[in-house]
Amino acid sequence: MHGGDIYSQEVNMDFSVNLNPCKIPDSIRESMKEGLSKCNAYPDIRQRSLLNKMARALHCKEEQLICGNGASELIMAYVRSLLPQCALLIRPCFSGYEHALGSLKDCRIKEIFLEEKENFRVTDKIAGLLTEDIDVMFLTDPWNPVGHNIEPKVLERILKRAEELDIAVLLDISFLGMSEKYETITEITHLIKRFKKLCIIGSFTKLFSLPGIRMGYALSDSETIGNIRNNLPEWNLGSLEQTVMEACTEYAWDREFLQNSYKEIEKGRKYLKNALTDLGFELFPSDTSFLLIKGEENLCPKLLERKILIRDCGDYNGLCNGMYRIAVKDMESNETLIRNLKEVLNGD
Repeated sequence: MHGGDIYSQEVNMDFSVNLNPCKIPDSIRESMKEGLSKCNAYPDIRQRSLLNKMARALHCKEEQLICGNGASELIMAYVRSLLPQCALLIRPCFSGYEHALGSLKDCRIKEIFLEEKENFRVTDKIAGLLTEDIDVMFLTDPWNPVGHNIEPKVLERILKRAEELDIAVLLDISFLGMSEKYETITEITHLIKRFKKLCIIGSFTKLFSLPGIRMGYALSDSETIGNIRNNLPEWNLGSLEQTVMEACTEYAWDREFLQNSYKEIEKGRKYLKNALTDLGFELFPSDTSFLLIKGEENLCPKLLERKILIRDCGDYNGLCNGMYRIAVKDMESNETLIRNLKEVLNGD
């Protein structure tokens, strides 16, 4: 299950999806019109102009990149290119990893559970629990659905241990540009130069609040990228997506844009944190655009009566009923959510 299901229920405010609350640049809005004007011709099957711009921004080679119809498509292609016999999932985690693994005929899933008493933090313990029978493992920075960044030293130790054991690592940084570590986003992508079996997957859809235009990218060594490409349709990215992604590239690693976005997110997160704490919810530390909270059960249907959708996390393996993920939105929306929560909790 994912957030964003506004099709089976009536929703006016969707707090189940985590998007940048800041206004996107006008040039990106204009690029949508430009992209539509190109739809009378086939898109570039090799994504040449887009990959050239991204490679220059990331200081890597074009053959180390590929873009896709959202991060989910690339996760699926990556998994099918590896055909692992044993995969490690660190719970709770994004359901898309298990969905991709489920497409394989024979793949055993090993699990490590993060501990609630440690606020579900990824710690050095993970490196010590890796075993040589694991073919691939999945990491997320910041961690979804909790929201904390992985400490750089911890990430380094995990990657080094994985390399020693010949374990492939998928590192999902879809929310990194909206997190406290936004300044490290270009540094973290340079990890592929040091760790051959590392594949980094990111997304523009969250950072630019355009989930309806699927825009993901994968960054790794040229062999891995070639194998991913072989598991994708020939034209996996349309003209609209390629054009909009080119426009997004101008801002995706721009310090000023990321800084302004994070300031707005931090402001909203602090407001929600204080207000939710006052309402009696337990909060887990977050460094990004969403909060994991714990409170009374059956909160979702009560808010849905008011046409407000939050993410019920009871279906996450490793979490429990009464846990919810709430997006950080613009301040007016955040205040509306808190006002409705107060009324629901008071039985109004």
